[in-house]
Amino acid sequence: MTTQMNETTYHHLWFMDKIDLSLPSLLIDLEANSIKQWEYNYTFQINRTGSFKLVFLLYTAQVHHYSKDIDYKANASDIVDDEHTTAYRNLHLWITVH
Repeated sequence: MTTQMNETTYHHLWFMDKIDLSLPSLLIDLEANSIKQWEYNYTFQINRTGSFKLVFLLYTAQVHHYSKDIDYKANASDIVDDEHTTAYRNLHLWITVH
């Protein structure tokens, strides 16, 4: 039976890492080439098989603190809605681990 609507089901919600960084404000010159302010190679491991959504969220203000040892599945919908709507920008990657 289906509702005929796209639905997201959270089986688990794990916090993986936090990068805390502030960059100085720069004036933008649209005529000039852009200047890289920061670059970071991010390495991670997923020790389970399945399909995963890895999300990177960019904020301009202080955010909640989460623990790496807790599965936030019970509050997943509220956390995801809140964090995505308060994030300045976000990026997600779909990953399948066999």
